[in-house]
Amino acid sequence: MPFADPEKRRQYNKEYYGKHPEKRRQYNKEYYLIHRETIRSRQKEYSKNHREERRARAREYYRSHREENRANHRKYYRRHRQQVLGYYAEYRQKNREKILAQGRAYYWTHLDETCKNCGSTQSLQRHHPDYSKPVDIVTLCHSCHFLLHRS
Repeated sequence: MPFADPEKRRQYNKEYYGKHPEKRRQYNKEYYLIHRETIRSRQKEYSKNHREERRARAREYYRSHREENRANHRKYYRRHRQQVLGYYAEYRQKNREKILAQGRAYYWTHLDETCKNCGSTQSLQRHHPDYSKPVDIVTLCHSCHFLLHRS
């Protein structure tokens, strides 16, 4: 049914698809299959251009839904306990040297007063340049440590 006024078309579609949601789902599915590449490229571009906004929204969501998230994590753990414990055991087995070095460094060494890169005194962490030398650590703030591992 052609409409000259786009507002009338929107109103008609809203009412029609409100009464027939299965047709809307079918239309959306077909549209997506035809325009998949365009949609994905726009999503990637949006994500890249609005990274900080998306992070801020995610942080706010997790803060405001903290108890709900915790309940969901507990529920997942209860349902998949053996699988989760299997992942932990597999990780410990693959990264035995790393885990031993972290434990030894925690008990045998003290953090310096400041970050070696930027001089910050906030959120200090231990960094192992070489896990075969567990006591040989570098003190870094969280930001510098994250950037070091990211690069």
